Amino acid sequence: MAPPEFVLSQTGFPVGGVAPVGLRTQVEVFIDESLFSRSEIWAAAGSECEMFRLTPSQLIQLTGGKPVRLADPE
Repeated sequence: MAPPEFVLSQTGFPVGGVAPVGLRTQVEVFIDESLFSRSEIWAAAGSECEMFRLTPSQLIQLTGGKPVRLADPE
């Protein structure tokens, strides 16, 4: 896990509020394939108290993220 200071310097957002868009530096984005079983998802929007709603397809469009299997299905 990255230290909070590193996360803030690289993304521009504090830990717990890192949004998938508007990042300070360009990072490779990976999107867990399990999200595609949902019709809508919620993403952090800059702080641990702010979120926004979108679809998994919109997340890919906004971030250019690559769908990958990150978590084992339950």
